[in-house]
Parts: sequence; C-alpha cells; structure tokens
Amino acid sequence: MRNRYSVYAYSTTDCISEWAEMLNRIKVFLTNNILLAVLLLPAQQAISATATEQIEAMIKQGQLNEALNLTNQSLAEDRENVSYLFLKGLILTRQNKLDTAKEIFIRLTQEHPELPEPFNNLAVIYAEQGDFNNAREALQMAINTHPSYATAQENLGDIYAKMASKAYNQALELDQDNASAREKLLLVSDLFSIRNAEQAHSTQVNNDEAEKIASELERLEQELKNAEIQTQVEISRVDEARQELNRLREERSKTIEALQAQQLQAEQEAREAIDQAQAAKAELTGAQQQASQASQASQQAQLEQQQAEAQISKLKTDIAAITSELNQLTANREKAVLLAATEQQQTEEQTRTARTAAVQARTELEELEQRAKEMQASMDRQAAAAEERLNQSRQELREKQAEISQLEQQRSAMTGQAEQDRVQAQARVEDNRAELEKISTELTRLQRERTALESQNRQVTVQLEDTAGAQPASLAQTSRPSEADLVTVVKLWAQQWSAKDVEGYLSAYADDFRPPDGSSRSTWAAQRRDRIRKPRFIRVELAGIKVRFLNDQYAQVNFKQSYQSESFKDNVDKTLLLRLQNGRWVIAEETSG
Repeated sequence: MRNRYSVYAYSTTDCISEWAEMLNRIKVFLTNNILLAVLLLPAQQAISATATEQIEAMIKQGQLNEALNLTNQSLAEDRENVSYLFLKGLILTRQNKLDTAKEIFIRLTQEHPELPEPFNNLAVIYAEQGDFNNAREALQMAINTHPSYATAQENLGDIYAKMASKAYNQALELDQDNASAREKLLLVSDLFSIRNAEQAHSTQVNNDEAEKIASELERLEQELKNAEIQTQVEISRVDEARQELNRLREERSKTIEALQAQQLQAEQEAREAIDQAQAAKAELTGAQQQASQASQASQQAQLEQQQAEAQISKLKTDIAAITSELNQLTANREKAVLLAATEQQQTEEQTRTARTAAVQARTELEELEQRAKEMQASMDRQAAAAEERLNQSRQELREKQAEISQLEQQRSAMTGQAEQDRVQAQARVEDNRAELEKISTELTRLQRERTALESQNRQVTVQLEDTAGAQPASLAQTSRPSEADLVTVVKLWAQQWSAKDVEGYLSAYADDFRPPDGSSRSTWAAQRRDRIRKPRFIRVELAGIKVRFLNDQYAQVNFKQSYQSESFKDNVDKTLLLRLQNGRWVIAEETSG
C-alpha cells in the first residue's frame, strides 16, 4: 500500500510550478543586481510567507525537526487549526513516529468526520503496522464521506490485495499442492510488481525533470554569484579611484596651503629686511644732517676757534664714531638687501615648484577622471552583456515553460489512464474478493477432508504395525515432485521478493537456514526485512533455471538472477539448495557466484 497524503501531497506539476516561480524570482533578483552594478545603489527585497507555506516548504526540503517546531508554535497560538494538526500528523509519519501520528489522525476523524483525508492517512498507518482490518475500515469511512475519493479507493484495493496475499500464503502452508492458490498468489504478486514498476517509472520521469530544473537553478545561481562578485569588484575599483582622487585633492590643497604660507612668510621677511634698510638709511641721513650741522657750527665757530678747540676735537671724535657707525649701517644694509634678494629667489623657486606640482596633480586628476570614464564605459558594456544573458535566460525559461506545458498534458493523459487502471483494478479486486471467499470455502472443506484423512491414516498405521513384515516408513514417503513444481517454487520466491512481500519471502527459507556470512537466521532475517522495505521498488528476474534432484529430500536449482532497484543493479549466478520440510520445499542454502 502506498503512502498517499491527499490534501498536502505535492504532484509533479505543483513542484514544477514552484520551481518555475523560483526561477522567475532568481531572474528578477539577477536583474536587480545588474542594475546595482551599473548604478552602484544598494537594494533589498523582503519575502514573506504564511506559517503553513513555511511548514510545507520545510517538509519538501526534508527539514522535519524545524517544520515540527514551527507547527507546534502555530498550534500554541491556534490549537484547533485543522491544517496545523494535519501537517503535524504528516511530519510525525515522515519521522516514523506512527503511534503519535495515529493519535492525531484519530482525533481529526473524531472532530471532523466530514474530511476524508484523515481517514485515508490513518489507514496508511494501520497498514504500515500490519493492521489491515482497521485500515480497511478507515478507508471505507473515507469513501463513505467522499465517494469520488480515488486515492482511498485505490488504497482499499491494495488492502484487499494484501489480505488476499496473506490468505493465499496460509492456504499454501496448509496445502503445498494447492495449484489454484499458488497461481492466485502469483497473480497478486504480479499486481504489486507491475504497480511498483509503474511507480518507479513515474518517479524516474519526475526525478529527471527535477534534475533538469535543479541544474538550471544551479546555473542561474552561479550567474548570480558571478554578477555579485563582478559588482563588488567594480564597486571596489570605483571606491579605490575615489579614494585616490580625494587623496590627491587633499595633497594638492595641503601643497597650495604650504606654498601660500611660505610665500607669506617670505614676503613678511622681505618687508622686515626693507624696513631695516629704510631704518639704516634714515640713520645715515640723520648722521649726514648732524655732520652738516657740525660743519656749520665749525664755520660759525671759526671765529671762536681757540675757545672751541676742545669742542671741535670732541666733535671730530664723534664724527669719526658716527662715520664708523654709518659704514657699519651701510654694510648691514647691503647684507640685508642681498639676503632679501636671496630669499626672494628661493621663494620664486618654491613657487615654481608648487606650480609644477599643481600642474602634475591636475594632470593626474585628469588621468583619474579619464580612467573613471573608461571604467564607467566598461561597466556599461558589462551591463549590456548581462542584459543579453538575461534575455537568453528568459528565452530558455519560455522554452522550459513550454516543456512544462507538454509535461502537464502528458500528466493529464497519464491521470486519465491511471483512472482507467484504477477502475480495472477495482474490478479485479472485487473479482479477487469473490474468489477469496470461494477459496475460504474450499479451504474449510479441505481442512475437514485433511482431518478425516489423518484419522484414517492413524487407523491404517495401527493396523500395519500389527501386520508382520510391514514397512511403515514407506507409507510416509511421497512421490518426487516434477522439475516444473520446483521451478514454480523458485519463481514464487522471486515474485514475493519483487512485490516486497517480506513475510512471504522469508517463509520460503528453512527454519535452520544457514546465511552465507555465518550470522544467525534471526539476524539475517532482520537485515533482509530492512533491505527489502527500504527501496521504493524492487525487480527480480530469473533466467536459465535448471533443477537437479540430489535425492528425495534435496534438490539443487541453478539460474541467472537479475536484481534492480532505484539505487542498485546487479546480475549474478545463483544456486539454491532446496529441502523438503513439513511437506514444503524450502531454501536450506543460498550461494552466489
């Protein structure tokens, strides 16, 4: 029985639609990033979703623990929300917490008996636990609630088929020679094999399409990453250019300020030197005036020469001192003029150097501006190329959407065919149910006949024991089966394996079966249960079957075995040692190679 969740089951079309929407979002985001690279402006997009959508997305991505936490938080706010309760039951079923999930679905069926889906999922859990009667009753309730519920109808057919398979196995255990029950068991096993093969084919088709879309997503994500990296590189380059430009502007400002300060200082020093020279000139003029006055005084004092000789001598001494001081002042003035001329030359030289640096800075600034223009042109070209790639991606998306439309049409056709197959399967189930009732009646009659035969056999055995020369052992012997009978036994074993009928498969082995690896039969049986239940489908085919009887109790069967599942494929030569046990031929040993 397949695990179907009708309300929240995601079909191939749903997944493809969601992936197509995701592709559109990525392309929009890629376009925004290209515009970011051109305009150098930041932007963000906010994405919101309801709690139910977030939980469903987490279930799809396999984040079951996170989905369960969010569901519990949502239920804490709204304890009677049917959707949250149903989602919690789904998550617990995925986590194999079947008992807790069963309690939730039972609660939903009690509080909301008008909904068929909780009944269906409850039946899935019952079937997984081997409780086919309760599973059948739950599915019947789902159908009564919603007669057109196809999933429940198909699951009910699976339940009846499982019950029929179990009854046929019990019939064969009671009567190994019951050819009718064996053929019907083969029919049921073929039914499950065909269904598993169809499911595997459908799953493979869906997986191929999902891989294509996932590959497209990866390619677009890579383009997005490349665009982001290129954007960051260009932004870094522009930032570096801006920083370099600002640095040069600061250096130029500092250089101009330094030159202006030096020029002001040189002008100040020149003015001070001129002031000193003018002061020296004024002192010289004063000395000259004093000399002229002294000469006039001398002329006026010629008449009084004798009386003023002492004064004249003193004046001559003063004149000599003044003359020496005047000479010193003259020398100082010449030095000051020379120093001022030297400083003026230095100032002019510094001014020329500053002008040269300013010209060089202006040249570098023009070069940086030219580089910025070239970078802008390069970014424009990259934006154009990105726009072209975006157009190509849009074209590819339109092609993908066309392919999705074709797939949708194919799915619709497959859905119609599946509905026809379901109706036919339902008819076969009804036929099998009537046949099962006939088999049950026949089985009851055979059991009564077997009891009577066993009573007669005991009476005959007692009579033969009293007869001299009797050989009771010969009465217990049965005629050797034909090779075709053993071929049927081996084929039934392979079909039960393909149908993932674990109990039927394990019943084909002897009680004292010796596993090839030397482990115990119980350990081997546990491993086989896990390996058979784990794949979604199993296909086992036998070819070249050869039977060789070793004696009346043992036979050896050789054949080529082909095994295939969704994750493993193998072809081996296999040998089975069959032994007669309690009237049944079972596998005593199994070897490969």
